[in-house]
Amino acid sequence: MAEIWEKSKHANAYKVLESEEAQKIAKEKGLKKVANESPECLECHVTAAKADTKLLEQGYDKKEGVTCEACHGAGSAYKSMAIMKDKAKAIAAGLTEYKDEKAIDAHCVTCHNEKSPTYKEFKFARAWKAVAHLLPKK
Repeated sequence: MAEIWEKSKHANAYKVLESEEAQKIAKEKGLKKVANESPECLECHVTAAKADTKLLEQGYDKKEGVTCEACHGAGSAYKSMAIMKDKAKAIAAGLTEYKDEKAIDAHCVTCHNEKSPTYKEFKFARAWKAVAHLLPKK
């Protein structure tokens, strides 16, 4: 699954904020900070942007962009293979479960929406193809 993420735009979500275009947009929007430091931008371009930094594990790096944990929840308690291979254990340890594609789509649009200054109509079916991995078994 890491290979899917590495090839996705999510992996580069923070890097986008370092671009000249992002800085221009931040300035045009009247943001008080540059894009890669602005809470309004970081909210959707990094995992755990709003989290208390004291709660983040050592090694957390916002420059990783939007990681697995942005959708699946903090993974420190379920990341071991012994837990991950047992879906019930993983969910009990904090893995966010999505019942179906509609639930996944609802999560996606918390960022992929008109609030974004670069918003383009979000089409879940197309977007899912770029990041698709196993759906929970029913």
